[in-house]
Amino acid sequence: MKVLFSTLLIATVSISAGQTPDSMGPKGDKPPLPNPILQRAPVLSQWTISSSVPASSPNSSRQSAQNGRSQNSDKNSDKPSFTQISITKSGSTYFEVEVDASGRKWEKWNVNGRQVTFEPGTGKSMVVYSGGGSFFYTDFSTTDFPNLSWISPENYIAFRQVGKVKCYIFRKEIAPTEDDGKIVILTAAVDSETQLPIVMDTDGQRSIYQFGPPPAAPLVIPEKVLSLLEQQPKGQLPRRLRTVTARN
Repeated sequence: MKVLFSTLLIATVSISAGQTPDSMGPKGDKPPLPNPILQRAPVLSQWTISSSVPASSPNSSRQSAQNGRSQNSDKNSDKPSFTQISITKSGSTYFEVEVDASGRKWEKWNVNGRQVTFEPGTGKSMVVYSGGGSFFYTDFSTTDFPNLSWISPENYIAFRQVGKVKCYIFRKEIAPTEDDGKIVILTAAVDSETQLPIVMDTDGQRSIYQFGPPPAAPLVIPEKVLSLLEQQPKGQLPRRLRTVTARN
């Protein structure tokens, strides 16, 4: 298992605007894939996912297709389109800051699979114990990169160079949705040395993964988050998101 992490764990890739993972760099022979294909990020780590698609783009409605979930799984939520997602991992705790196209920041604390989402500008918080396809929950139970859970040996198509990085290339077609009736094409590049993602395209939506230096210390979970988690009985899976207020 080859996993190379420098002290700063920085992955920087130069990608031209018109390129996609299945067209970047010369095509080489396909070496065998490692198992697993994607490594988990280190116990203490930070990374960002930057998107090139604005909220008004028709592709923004297809983001949920990245992991095969229906975008209508939570019809009562107004799902935003994110331009950047920053993730800090500290053991089994994850802190996400998601910036949408209008500049609003959503905060999510995922603690041992239980998640609190804070809505920007409202002070409202939502406690979710299981994803169920909801935008408000990020499932880190089996991978640190759930949007890439579709990657498999069956859709491994090439071994190519992306910028200066030799990558495994994957491609998958998602069946047409009821909304637009179009096939969604997913492509992704995974660094062959670190086994971490580099870039993913979803019909023109470019998502670039960049790994930065690890946090100097483990995350400290805020008291308001712990309070909200205590109010939701463990194991209870609400059918709809519940708006709750932290105890003073």
